[in-house]
Amino acid sequence: MNDIPSKPGSVPSAWPELVASTPLTRPALDRAVLNGELKPLGLGLYTSNLVDEPADILDRHCRRELRELQSRIAELKEASSLISDLSGMAAGEASRTLDDKIASLIRGSNGRKWLQ
Repeated sequence: MNDIPSKPGSVPSAWPELVASTPLTRPALDRAVLNGELKPLGLGLYTSNLVDEPADILDRHCRRELRELQSRIAELKEASSLISDLSGMAAGEASRTLDDKIASLIRGSNGRKWLQ
């Protein structure tokens, strides 16, 4: 979640842009609302973005989460494809292919995600 509200002139917050309440965090969130650091968006959902419309904040967050999910799905499809390719190979060839693929992932931009 973005820590910096998107509108010019807004002040960065110590809170994430979107915060979900739990029984343990409720007292701190209530204090933050009273101090003007957060505003409630709905039952158990708060934002540090005091400028943007709630619908815009939720839309932005959902789009971010959707992009991340799409990225993870693409990674899983790639892994599934690799497994299919390896299953038809002899053991030595499959091992070399897998080693090459892992090395390219570590060198490439997707390597960080695969290693998480």
